[in-house]
Amino acid sequence: MKNLTLALTILIAVTGCQSTSDEPSAVQTNAQENNNVAFNAYQQSKESYDTWLVKIKNTNNLKFYSSNLYNDLLTSWNDSAEIYNAFANKPAKATESYSLFSSGTYAQKFQERLNETQNNYEKLLRLKEKSDLTLAESISQIEYLEHMSAAELFPSEYKSTYSDYLSLFKYVEKNQLSKARTEQVKFLKQAKHLEAEIVLKKYITPLEREMTLLKREGIDKRAPISYARVKTELGDAVAIINSDTRHVVLIEQLVNKVKFGLSHLKNVDNEIKLLSKVRNNKFEPVVLDFENKLLSISSALSRSDYRNQSREKQIELILTAIKELHANKDTERLTTQLEKLQLFNTSQIEELSKLKKDNESLINKLKELEGKTE
Repeated sequence: MKNLTLALTILIAVTGCQSTSDEPSAVQTNAQENNNVAFNAYQQSKESYDTWLVKIKNTNNLKFYSSNLYNDLLTSWNDSAEIYNAFANKPAKATESYSLFSSGTYAQKFQERLNETQNNYEKLLRLKEKSDLTLAESISQIEYLEHMSAAELFPSEYKSTYSDYLSLFKYVEKNQLSKARTEQVKFLKQAKHLEAEIVLKKYITPLEREMTLLKREGIDKRAPISYARVKTELGDAVAIINSDTRHVVLIEQLVNKVKFGLSHLKNVDNEIKLLSKVRNNKFEPVVLDFENKLLSISSALSRSDYRNQSREKQIELILTAIKELHANKDTERLTTQLEKLQLFNTSQIEELSKLKKDNESLINKLKELEGKTE
């Protein structure tokens, strides 16, 4: 009996010791598991936060489509960021209870607010897609006006146009697509008018200003034929701009034609002034007839038009072209062109030289007359 009692006592003692030694190990295991769970929750939250931080920084362009939805997006994101920052430096806190008054951990609450952020973001993207499709023409038009520096050239008109442009997006946001399309037609008409004003200011206004100055000097009276021709060419350029502002190649061709015409007009006027000092009469037809002969020669020789140069310069350029043909031994081409015009022979070439000398002589005589008058 004593032996049995002793055996039971030893067994109980051994069992008790074994149980006591296992308890710290179990506690450590549970703590490690909790730490792992918290760290995993933290890692997932951090990855989501970093991804959305970059995405949110690139959403400024979405504000344009709806300020209300954009504000909702920022609000939900700021809430998400605030919750994340509460455990960003304490990973173990990720699995702690967020509030005494609500269920869920910090990581769970962060994810809930992040889901709201994503929902608001996707709403904005859908609205953007619908707006871009519905208002494609208006978007393209306003971009073109910005490219043309419309805000700097016509600030008041551009401000009004841009205000109407923003209104179109309000209709799309309210899903009033029919109204948006109707108003878009009005907007495009207004914007196209502004575009035409910009092109006219760039190309036509300087030419009109020069024409006005020349008219004040009386050039329209001294050289009415040439003046009327330039005025017509200027009108053609304006008409093209009003019909198609983006036909840049044709517009620039017509504008260059007007510029050439203005130079020609001023040269004709100078010739008329010289002749008028000798004899008071209408000399423009005489000057133009002489120029046409020179044009026929220069066109045949090198397909050139020198009428925007002075008469002396025109003769000089023609003589240079003839000398170059002789120097290059291109006599066959020269002979062919001369025969076509029935003007180009040795006597006419000599006559050109004589005309140049006569012109210089006339200028010298005029200078002498002016000297005596003084």
